[in-house]
Amino acid sequence: MSRPKKCPLCTGDAAIAGQIAALLETGVKLRVIAAEFPQYSTSQLSRHRNRCMTKPVSDLPADAGSDEIRVWLGRAS
Repeated sequence: MSRPKKCPLCTGDAAIAGQIAALLETGVKLRVIAAEFPQYSTSQLSRHRNRCMTKPVSDLPADAGSDEIRVWLGRAS
């Protein structure tokens, strides 16, 4: 069994990763980001977005889960 590869964006330059994360969060197309940062391919950007970036808890719909989950999410805020 092979080892899973580490994300090149997560292990690379933190300043560039922050810029890319901001662009991904605002919905900029992957090919536009890849043109601005040619060291990363659209595939790498897509994998980073899908595997490494998590959605904030506030993006959950109001009816997601039970009442107990809503209580705990309220306490975590």
